[in-house]
Amino acid sequence: MTQKQRDIFACYVLNQRDTLEKDIEQLQSNLRFRKISQIDCLELVIAQERLNTFNDVVRDVNSILKVIKFES
Repeated sequence: MTQKQRDIFACYVLNQRDTLEKDIEQLQSNLRFRKISQIDCLELVIAQERLNTFNDVVRDVNSILKVIKFES
């Protein structure tokens, strides 16, 4: 993987993580300022799990890339 590809991947990770975190903040804000419904709570849980899954996948990809780097 070239340095440019690593930079592009890093930018993707940062932008995607920022988007997922902002989604969570928006859903939390919705819970604060309106009547809470089961759907609102479920949406927040799903958003949190999406962020957790994204972080897990990024960690795995980074581990794989380190292995590949040493094999090259």
